[in-house]
Amino acid sequence: MRLGHAAHFQHSRDSATVYLTAPGDTTKDDGLHMDRVKILQKALQQEFAECDADTRPYVPHLSIGQAKRAKHAEALKAEVDETMKQFSRAEAGWTLEWVVDRVAVIEREGQRDPFRVVGEVFLDFENDCIST
Repeated sequence: MRLGHAAHFQHSRDSATVYLTAPGDTTKDDGLHMDRVKILQKALQQEFAECDADTRPYVPHLSIGQAKRAKHAEALKAEVDETMKQFSRAEAGWTLEWVVDRVAVIEREGQRDPFRVVGEVFLDFENDCIST
């Protein structure tokens, strides 16, 4: 997985999630297996159909924080981008790259309760294999 761009989802006037996503066009699979990530997300969504309240298109991402207002989310995004550039040798931007070998299925009771892991899906992209 390669991420290189900070962005945010605005849930409501008082809630935003700041996240990292792939640099550039996430609709293209430039060797990053984004197409496979989207296929996996769709399969998980079908398995957990009761968790389908969000109507926005799926964006592969890594959530990194919460903000109360859009202006705070924008400030956090700028801080993340600036901090990550300090660790990057590339002049065009930054990237964070790692191997994803599993997906944790999480749930929470109430909106403010912490998430807990209720299952794991192990991935083997080289052999196109998924197991629980």
